[in-house]
Order: sequence, then C-alpha cells, then structure tokens
Amino acid sequence: MANSFLLSARQIWQSIGENNLSLIAAGVAFYTMFGLFPAITAVMAIAALLTTPADIVAQLDALSGVVPEEVARTVISQASAVAAAPGAGLGLTAFFGLGLALWSASRGVGSLIQGLNVAYDAREERSFVHLTLVTLSLTLAGVVGVVVVLSMIALLPAVFAIFGEDELWAQIANWLRWPVLLATMILGLSFVYRFGPCGSKGRRFAPGAALACLLWLVVSIGFSIYVSHFASYNETFGALGSVIVLLMWIWLSTFIVLLGAEVNAEIQRRGTLGKAVSEGIKPARGVG
Repeated sequence: MANSFLLSARQIWQSIGENNLSLIAAGVAFYTMFGLFPAITAVMAIAALLTTPADIVAQLDALSGVVPEEVARTVISQASAVAAAPGAGLGLTAFFGLGLALWSASRGVGSLIQGLNVAYDAREERSFVHLTLVTLSLTLAGVVGVVVVLSMIALLPAVFAIFGEDELWAQIANWLRWPVLLATMILGLSFVYRFGPCGSKGRRFAPGAALACLLWLVVSIGFSIYVSHFASYNETFGALGSVIVLLMWIWLSTFIVLLGAEVNAEIQRRGTLGKAVSEGIKPARGVG
C-alpha cells in the first residue's frame, strides 16, 4: 500500500512538470482576473433575486479570513460599490456586466478545460459548438453557484432563529457556514472534473476534488499569513501590490484545481492498471 502510494505520488509529481501545470494555471489566472470585476457585478445583480446585495457583502466579509487581506479588500470593495449603486439589480447595466463576465470567465474556463484535458491525457474531440456550450454552462453554473451558496449562508441565522434567540443557535449557524462552503466546493469541483475534460464519462470520483478543496484552504490561509507578515508587495509594487497579490492567489487556486485533476487521473490510471493485471492483460508501455 505504501509503495503504491509513493509510486502514485511520484507519477503525479512528474506529470505536473511534463504537463506544464503552472503555465496552464497562469493562463487561466489571467483570464479569471480579466473577468473578475464584471463577474462580481453579475453576481450581485443575480443575488438581488434571492437576497439583498448587502447580505452577500456581509457574507464575503465574514469569509474573508481564509484569503489574503488584499484579495478580500479588493473583492469586498467592488461588491460594496455595486451594492450601494442606485437601482442595483437586474437592469441593463447588470445584464451587460453578466454578458461580459460570462465571456471573460468562459475564456478562463476554456483554458481550465484544456488543462483538464492535459491532466487526463484526453484529446479534445468535441465540436466547437459543443465545447462552447460546455464552457458557457460551466461558467454560468459557477456564477449561479456562488450566489446560491452565499445566499444559503446568509439565510442560516434566520433559519436557526426559528428555534429561539439563544446565542447557541447563532453560533451553530455561524459554524455551519464552513462545512456548507466546503461541501459545495467539493461538489462544484467534482462537477467540473466530470464534465470539463473531453470523454470524461465515468470519472465521478471525488478524491481529487476533496483534496483540492482542503489543500486550497490550507494554501490560501498560508499565503494570507505570508503576505501579511513576511511579504512586502505594497512597498515593492505600490498601488499594484493588491493586484499582484490577487493574481498570485488566483494562480495558486487554479494550480490546486489542476492538481486535483492529476490526482483523479492517477487514481483512474491505477484502477485501469489493476483491472488489466487482474484480467491478465499486459498494460501499455509507460503505465505502472
């Protein structure tokens, strides 16, 4: 068991370099950065259908402890500006922002799909229309998912208030938002791993998604501590310091998502190898 684990870990490490995951993550981070602010506008507009924009801002502020201060400040500042804008809601500006966000974010999702294809050693065989629909669907699902999750978290205190005004219920509601957020992230990543890469039928296992979410939480908190206590981005880059930190955080997050795909791919490869051995089939060269 230990030997198999070490072999898998070594294979994943080699695949990270051979597949240039860091370079792919950089491309995805660029397009994600480009579409971030219109995406925030779209999220706040759609949020008006389920809750108030102010509640979304409050939840973003409450969840800011797991990301660098510069990232939280940038996102919350933009979200607050949108929430405070006169007539904030599903107006013409919001629809324009939603369209721009979907286009921009879809470029990032498209790059992510390419990275997933590389991780799974899959050749892209879907038509342009099919791939575009998959890309836009995943993008829209991500935007709506963020709104739904933050709305659910915002409603938790009201739900538990039914049981009484005791401070204990408020603490339970406050604690539950983290498992809800983590479970939703795992479900969302599993969805991306399932439908993102070409020919992904049967890739339904969640180990890569669970590992990616837990690793993201640890790395994000660690990067936040590093930026707060050891780095000096604001002194070095001036006004661009927050932008640099945000871009690096997105890059780290994307890299971890691709790493989760590599883990799933290795699990699938080991499963295929084990099945071949049990059936007496000689594995292809390079497998094992």
